[in-house]
Amino acid sequence: MLTPARLGLFLLITVLLCLPAAAQEDTNPLLDLLAFVPDTPEVYEAVPLVGYVDYRAVESARGITTPTARDFADRTELSSLWLAAMNGVASGLPLDYFMMYLEGMEEVVGFSWFDINRALTFGQPPAMGTVLKGDFDADHIGAAFAAREYTAETTGDITVLCPPDGCDTGQRTNLPSRNPANPFGGELGRSEPMALLPGYVLNSASDAVLTAMIETHQGETSLADNPDFRAAAAVLSRKGLLRQIQFFKPEDVGQFEQAPAYFSSSDETDFGTLPLYRLMFVADTVKDSEQVALIGLVYNDAETAKAAAEELLARVQVAQSFVVKRSFLELIEERGAQVSAAYAEKDGETGRAVALLEIRAPLPDNTPQEDGAGRYTASGLAFRLLVDAIYRRDLIILATNIPQ
Repeated sequence: MLTPARLGLFLLITVLLCLPAAAQEDTNPLLDLLAFVPDTPEVYEAVPLVGYVDYRAVESARGITTPTARDFADRTELSSLWLAAMNGVASGLPLDYFMMYLEGMEEVVGFSWFDINRALTFGQPPAMGTVLKGDFDADHIGAAFAAREYTAETTGDITVLCPPDGCDTGQRTNLPSRNPANPFGGELGRSEPMALLPGYVLNSASDAVLTAMIETHQGETSLADNPDFRAAAAVLSRKGLLRQIQFFKPEDVGQFEQAPAYFSSSDETDFGTLPLYRLMFVADTVKDSEQVALIGLVYNDAETAKAAAEELLARVQVAQSFVVKRSFLELIEERGAQVSAAYAEKDGETGRAVALLEIRAPLPDNTPQEDGAGRYTASGLAFRLLVDAIYRRDLIILATNIPQ
């Protein structure tokens, strides 16, 4: 039910056909990293399925360059702006021990945090997989791991680095050897296996997961081959600069208990059924000097996706946060954003269609807030709102089980 106060929103419901294949880019950075993720049942057990971040995109959208460790030691404006930009990042490697990474990461693993351009994570602890794309010096990495008594075995363009007791010991916890400067299990004292190939570093505490990533790179079926992920990546490639994205299974985000209690409408029959989707994602993009948070639902056909977009738009007008007892529109507007459009877009290659709900906000400027504390507005606040709501089981607009 649309309220009169919200009729001023620019709302678009349509179906857009994809560009011809020849007009699309030859490479897609998201698909490049998804090509290392095996399309196996084990991968689908995780929440989220995949998290991806482009650190250089996060920086460029903020209008800043990549800082150095010296910037943080001297507390320069660049370091403060970088932290404000990263405050909106909820994907990729955790930043819990970031200052320790600055001090000791390069010595331990042979490259610095700022050598990483993009990161993708998948799977469940303790057997998560990590794919890093960046500017890596294989010789420096090899020397750092050799100093920790790792052994190296090279086959073709892949070098596998195994800890002293073997690659199958990566999940062993050894708290006396704890080193939080090592982002690959160091907080638990682990010595995890790694794999190197030109431009990439692969990591998992699980030898089986690391092996599966290598085999996927060598030709086994990957998520980059999956039509649902391909359709999402193709549609997003036309939405501007992708800063980050998280993918979820429908059952992990669409099933709620007592779903009607989340809505402010007194007549629940005003809501239609949200068609069951194949894949769900939340994306953080930048286009036309705006940051755009996108909710995406992948469907088999454009007609169903269009109906889903219409239902998402109707629901977001009246949905309530069960956690903070306020409407989602209020929470969105509080972050300087607004719901701007809902529509469906078809991918010509796969035949899949994606229902999209857009939430737009101006890019934050690089002037300090007026509180006098020298702080800067964080990037990606609308994206963080959506992701946090998913993990709190609070994003009710995704429910597929609202009783009629």
